[in-house]
Amino acid sequence: MNNRFMPSLLLGLTLGGLALAPLVSYAQTPAPTTTATLGAPLAKELQGKPAVVDIYATWCPACQAIAPTLSSLRTQYKDKVNFVVLDVTDRAATQKAETNAKRMGLVTFLKENKASTGTVAIINPATGEILSQFRGNENKDDYIAAIDAVASKIKK
Repeated sequence: MNNRFMPSLLLGLTLGGLALAPLVSYAQTPAPTTTATLGAPLAKELQGKPAVVDIYATWCPACQAIAPTLSSLRTQYKDKVNFVVLDVTDRAATQKAETNAKRMGLVTFLKENKASTGTVAIINPATGEILSQFRGNENKDDYIAAIDAVASKIKK
């Protein structure tokens, strides 16, 4: 089994002659750790601490599943990490997320991932390097390892 999310298609249902759309579910497994770059450092406001960037939507089951983990991480790393939520719940939220992403240097990340809700990336803000990226991962230890690895690379 690979570490990438695994789609499984559930057959569409018919109820009283009304065909319901097929449902797609995703196993809650992490996407592979990646090393990619956004091409430039992030905004000045994000410098000095690892950035944890979450592509979020209220209707997303993966987002709901990882919410307790991210909440716990916010408490644990309160003053040591910049947490950024890019909400793509609806058109208005997405427009606001796009404005914030532009201000923070995350336009490329949002553009490439806005259709992948439940995605969380750990980014070195000094370089714009994405050191770890997960989708639907509820395992707090995976995030801690990734955050700590980025923190050790950031110059104070």
